[in-house]
Amino acid sequence: MLRAVRSGRYKLLVDRRSGARRLFDLDRDPGERVDVQADHPELARRLHAALEELARGAREVAPPAELTPEERERLQALGYL
Repeated sequence: MLRAVRSGRYKLLVDRRSGARRLFDLDRDPGERVDVQADHPELARRLHAALEELARGAREVAPPAELTPEERERLQALGYL
C-alpha cells in the first residue's frame, strides 16, 4: 500500500510495507519515473515527517457526535436516514 504527500512541485511516495520512499519532481517528471530523493534528502525527510503526522492525525479522529432528535428528523425527511 502506498501513501503520498505533495508539496508544490514535489511528491513523496512511501510504500507502507517496505518503507521505501521515492521523491519526484512533477514539473520535470510528471510521469514519476525519476526518483530525486538523493538530490533533495532534507525535503524528502520533511515530507515523510509530514506524511507520518497526517497518518497519526487520521487515526486520532474523534467519534461522530450524537444527533439530536431534531437533526435526525431533518435527515430522515431528506432521505439520509
